[in-house]
Amino acid sequence: MRTLLALPVLCVLGAAGAARADQRQPRVDLVIALDTSGSMRGLIEATRRELWNAVRLLGRAQPQPIVRVGLVTFGATRNGEASGWVRRELDLGTDLDAVATRLFALPVGGSREYVARAVQTATRELAWDQDPSTLKILFVAGNESAAQDPRVSLSAALAEARRRGIVVNSIFCGQPGARDAGGWRQVATLGAGLFSAIDHTTTVAARVSPYDDELTRLSRELSATYMAFGADGARRRAQQAAADARAEADGPAAAAERAAAKASAAYRNADWDAVDALAARGDTGTTTSTTSTTSGASTTSGALEAQREARRRVQARINELAARRDTWLAQPTTPVAAAPAAPPPATTTPAPRPAKRPAAMSEALSGALRRQATAQGYVIE
Repeated sequence: MRTLLALPVLCVLGAAGAARADQRQPRVDLVIALDTSGSMRGLIEATRRELWNAVRLLGRAQPQPIVRVGLVTFGATRNGEASGWVRRELDLGTDLDAVATRLFALPVGGSREYVARAVQTATRELAWDQDPSTLKILFVAGNESAAQDPRVSLSAALAEARRRGIVVNSIFCGQPGARDAGGWRQVATLGAGLFSAIDHTTTVAARVSPYDDELTRLSRELSATYMAFGADGARRRAQQAAADARAEADGPAAAAERAAAKASAAYRNADWDAVDALAARGDTGTTTSTTSTTSGASTTSGALEAQREARRRVQARINELAARRDTWLAQPTTPVAAAPAAPPPATTTPAPRPAKRPAAMSEALSGALRRQATAQGYVIE
């Protein structure tokens, strides 16, 4: 049972221990800037689905970084003309459930997609880590021309981002050979990042694996090990439960992917969960001091250590099944055709080159993250 701990537990488990752990770990700061104009619902949904795969990917990186995620939107009427139709939705932080919740709630509507202003806002208004060794990555995604901004040029916005050590990747929602794709390629070139084109209008049904149901069950079991404390603990616990429910509503594959992300090292909640706070503090669980709960019960650090061990067991099982699921999904969905009995007759007319097709969101987001983290020196299995 999850217990809401009283506020004084902060003195025992809270920010000081988490800060000490933070000082020992590298960081990855990841910001996603999404076009939320009228035709971008598919982009938002694709980002929401891929978020947990990206989190899990970074959770497997060695050395293990602290992962912070921020969110910016542009192009929507609700964002207001004064800001260039750009809004900082969430500053950089470790509250990944908040990112998922906000992605579910984003409305669409509007037609002014100022990409340069989105890059500038993300660069200036988010609390990027100042350590030069921190990997700082910005993805900007949308359609239409990337050079619409009447006040800020792409070259100026991207030069400022690069001066601050931010790598800028672009995701164009359209065919890679489209006229507007060139401007999005320029964004990636000026930002020292990677360009991708995706088809945001087509929903590809996620493959359901034999492991999804058990991973969903284990995700619920994992959530049951969280013990909220502090003034914001109840809200954050409810937010976690809501994100679980939304993932399950998205289908077995989405629930399984969230389960795998929650079991990764990148899913950190030491600012509201007593078990994560204990781990961040490096407590061995040998003390016997007690902390009162709002229900009038008491929780010893030994009891917290027992809950921590229970969580480790669930996480280990999720990681085992998630690895099996990865192997299962990597298998081809259709049989490989047999080789022809004889080679085809020679011809003097070369076969036409197939047209480039849009990439999947998994390659555009997680694929780019893998390449850039590896280039920074991380090892990802």
